[in-house]
Amino acid sequence: MWILLIIILYFLPTFNAYSNKKRNAGSVFIINFFLGWSIIGWIVALSMSAGKDAKPTVVVKEVEKKSSASDLIELHTLKEKGAITQEEFDAHKKKILG
Repeated sequence: MWILLIIILYFLPTFNAYSNKKRNAGSVFIINFFLGWSIIGWIVALSMSAGKDAKPTVVVKEVEKKSSASDLIELHTLKEKGAITQEEFDAHKKKILG
């Protein structure tokens, strides 16, 4: 009975890391397993399992905005091909130019 209690206390940092789904749970286990016998190693493993996970950094690329001139050229091309009418051209042109 005492041996089971000692094993549970020894691996408490590992149990804590896995139950909280820490990203560094494997590292906590390695430190706990090999250095947990020393008080410092056990405290390091416990502090690693108790700390917050860093939020992943998300890099957002800025979408290249087409210039209004290229929009107007594309619109003019559509009008020349007969895909849109003069009224549709004027309406879209007004939207583009503001």
